[in-house]
Amino acid sequence: MFLKALKYILYSMIGVLLAVCCLYGIRVASAEDEGILCRRMELHMGNSSSCRFVTSEDVEQAIRKECGEILGKRLGDLDLRAVENAVLSLGAVGSAEVYVTRDSVLNVDLKQKEPFLRFQSQVGGFYCDSGGNIFPLQERAAARVPLVEGNIPVNVGKSYCGPASSDWERQWMDGILALEKYIQSSRIWKSRIAQIHIDKNGDIVLIPVEGEERFIFGGTGEMEEKFERMECYYRAVRPAADSSYRTVNLKFKDQIICRK
Repeated sequence: MFLKALKYILYSMIGVLLAVCCLYGIRVASAEDEGILCRRMELHMGNSSSCRFVTSEDVEQAIRKECGEILGKRLGDLDLRAVENAVLSLGAVGSAEVYVTRDSVLNVDLKQKEPFLRFQSQVGGFYCDSGGNIFPLQERAAARVPLVEGNIPVNVGKSYCGPASSDWERQWMDGILALEKYIQSSRIWKSRIAQIHIDKNGDIVLIPVEGEERFIFGGTGEMEEKFERMECYYRAVRPAADSSYRTVNLKFKDQIICRK
């Protein structure tokens, strides 16, 4: 019994000693880190092959503007949260992680926002991703994504980032996204539809890749039925027409109204 108690005491003392050594090592390492100077910054872009909105110069300028000169500062003096916020202030940056390593490097891992649609009206334009989050058009590059143009009922500032402001605008954006995703999911419609136009009455108008027709889609309700009527037009109405139609109205149930 005495030997078991002695063994337990010895194990406890060894555990305490190890904990003290680890704590001491952490403190020493922390003290050393505080004395290490930042020698360079390394930028890692996770999706640079698909998005080319942001350059290393953009990131460096944003950090320098918000945090001053980074190179030459002690690692322990760097405000990593402030650096991260500076990187996120670039409208095309979706996420960022900033950390330092003991080889004197400030590491910036970022991922650019990936546009799904471009919206364009007479007063300006913006991108949105597949989740409906808006971000500004970029001066450096333009993304080759489907276009929604015309009377866009979503009002945002030139540098705005985030979801649309009102519930109605968010619902409208959700409808347009659902429509474009439906088009993109179909091999037929993806090859036939060139862009989406919003007319002065708020109706969605689909503009085909070929032909003079303008397909008046109306709203995004009963989407599948409207595309079925559109397919019926291509299959039965168009081949029998002696000349092309100017508009094809798909808004009304079980009807296709064509006008020359």
